[in-house]
Amino acid sequence: MEIEFTAQTFDDACKLRYTIAIGEVSDLLEPRNIVQIAYFGTFHRGTEDSNFVGLVTSFAESAWRADAVVLDLREFTYDWGDDLRPIFGRARIPKYVVVSDLCRSAVTSFIDEEMGDDATWWLFDSIEAAIDQCYTHFALEFEGCKTLGEYHDKKFASLPELDATDLGLDWTRHDSCQRLIEWASKHHLLDVREQVSSLKWILRGLDPHDHSD
Repeated sequence: MEIEFTAQTFDDACKLRYTIAIGEVSDLLEPRNIVQIAYFGTFHRGTEDSNFVGLVTSFAESAWRADAVVLDLREFTYDWGDDLRPIFGRARIPKYVVVSDLCRSAVTSFIDEEMGDDATWWLFDSIEAAIDQCYTHFALEFEGCKTLGEYHDKKFASLPELDATDLGLDWTRHDSCQRLIEWASKHHLLDVREQVSSLKWILRGLDPHDHSD
């Protein structure tokens, strides 16, 4: 039996367009990559557009080792629906979203209601403002420390009444980091909890970029 095949591209299934740009923040303790993804067109509810934006965002995060992502949605029309979720890619990589009147209301509603987060921390009106927020995020990672060891010592010196032995902590084990996070949460040390969570791979003596999700 002969079957006639017709060549196809993603353009045949999805009319959305995108561009990807990479920037490096080099004046920190360690370089950090910002991946900027711009989407253009009208987002239609359904699997095609949802799968497409999820594929692009996830691939860009992985291929260019993103430390933060700026999603440029200024020319992206979106009105409602939870099919937008894949555009945000991996949860562990911070996202900052630039919006316009084409999507601001719907994206705000989606983040607030569907993702259970506060959209005011996510959304910006300009690329410059989103990039500034990326830089602030990176700078806060190290809080002015010059080495990872200095940062490690600073964070643990700030923990009140912490006895690693009593807590049964072993920095070669992931569950030890989790117990420390729970301890910090119990003592209402939200900043410490967030910092320890981001440091869990460094605490294990690993390069934080060289691990799988």
